[in-house]
Amino acid sequence: MNDPIGFERPSLLSQGSLLSKSPVTIEISEEYKSDILHWHDYVQIWYVAEGSLCHTIDGKLYIQEPGSVVTVLPYTVHNIDTRDSKTAPRFAMISFTDKFLTDNGYSFFSYIKEYAQFEGKRLSLLHTFDSELKAVSDDIINDMHREFSNSSNMSYAKLSSLLASLLLLLTSENESADTSRLKYLSERAADVTRVVRYMSEHYSEKITLDELCDIAHMSRRFLTQSFREITGKTAFEILTSIRINHARSSLLYSDLTLSEIARNVGFTTKNRLAHEFSKRFPISPMEFRNRFRAEFLAYDEKFFERWDWLASPDKL
Repeated sequence: MNDPIGFERPSLLSQGSLLSKSPVTIEISEEYKSDILHWHDYVQIWYVAEGSLCHTIDGKLYIQEPGSVVTVLPYTVHNIDTRDSKTAPRFAMISFTDKFLTDNGYSFFSYIKEYAQFEGKRLSLLHTFDSELKAVSDDIINDMHREFSNSSNMSYAKLSSLLASLLLLLTSENESADTSRLKYLSERAADVTRVVRYMSEHYSEKITLDELCDIAHMSRRFLTQSFREITGKTAFEILTSIRINHARSSLLYSDLTLSEIARNVGFTTKNRLAHEFSKRFPISPMEFRNRFRAEFLAYDEKFFERWDWLASPDKL
């Protein structure tokens, strides 16, 4: 299913729907699965107990073997695939918000797409436990899953304690971070995240820089500096990417004209949409529709078969 032009598949989870009913979820699977590229506004930990898992994160491929952990930060485009695993896979997915841990007394924040720290230590994107620590992490994750599955008497305090134990294992080999720098980044990341969330919810509307400054409680200069430092992009570069993501989805899943799509996702004209599209892909929007629509629809049928629990958050 990979294509040489390297486009991202449309997002199914762009507003944290998986955590709409709980600040944390734990899913353990023993089935061969794959999902489409997507992003969300919470943190995910993917842990492999048996078999292997291919994880694509921001265009880079990571092969997870038993005992390996991948941490996916907010707004990071990624997907997983276990169909090439030579033995039956067993893996866990833990999803949680920063607030889940901080409300329970732990120091944690995620720095959009780039950095996360727990109790003053950096959390690596990819970590592999040795055999002894793998056994410990297996027990922690199994305990988390049992607690989460106990819907009649589940304790968030216990879940946060178990999650903290897992994060301590993941950060135990890292050096302590600069606490003053972490405090600064934590404050700025929270403000930037609030602005990105607002843009994700209002992308179809006209959005001004002054409006974003009011939301972030920052000056124009400080807002621009904060976005550059934390995301590596300007606020409007991120807004344009959000609009392009929704335009791609409309091209694949609707019969709307290019002018209608442009208007729905916040571009002033279809030419403006086509111009921004061409910066990211070597084909026009309508060529994109004609070339990939049938493939996407067929892919999504398989997606819903494998991930029915993900496609229907009400089942959680």
